[in-house]
Amino acid sequence: MEKQKIREPRQQRSIEKKQKIAEAGLELICQKGYYHTNTAEIAKLAGVSTGIVYSYFRDKKDILLAALQLYSDQITSPMFETLKEIKTIENLPELLSRIIDSFADSHRETKSAHEELGGLAHTDPDVYALFLDAENKITAQLTDIITSLSLVSTNIQEKVHMSYHLVEDYCHEITFHKHDYLNAQALKQELIRTLLFLLSDHPTAPLLR
Repeated sequence: MEKQKIREPRQQRSIEKKQKIAEAGLELICQKGYYHTNTAEIAKLAGVSTGIVYSYFRDKKDILLAALQLYSDQITSPMFETLKEIKTIENLPELLSRIIDSFADSHRETKSAHEELGGLAHTDPDVYALFLDAENKITAQLTDIITSLSLVSTNIQEKVHMSYHLVEDYCHEITFHKHDYLNAQALKQELIRTLLFLLSDHPTAPLLR
């Protein structure tokens, strides 16, 4: 029997329906794990038939990849909104603090998603490729923003790459690792100090107290 053709939604109602399926997939995968979730359960939670699911997605793996994109957008969108507020070097420390807090909050709110999807990235090449693609896009967007602000004149992509991973590492520490010998507030202040050094040719702006 010929497989049902996958369609890309164009009308707003169809776009919302596809996103709802991805959201349901993300919720169930985080609750039960990828291998213990089936398409019928995703369809039920999304409030659609299994046939509707298969009109938008080839299989459960396809839903997983859409869910991962959704997860990535949820994590990064607040960061990009805050970055738009950067006007001068003077307000950079405050905005960096807000970006770090926003990123950390997103990690806490999606802790189970991060654990499940992060684990799959180590075992599934497609999931890993999507993680890598998301990171590349984030780095490119951040590079464009930093470039437009003329804060850094050399090795911008390298500095943005390092900065992104430093913030990720901080979020992982306060969300997952929580080493007893580390003070979270002091760690954040040192992170801001390091980001100022990386993202500005004038890294002497005062830190937040």
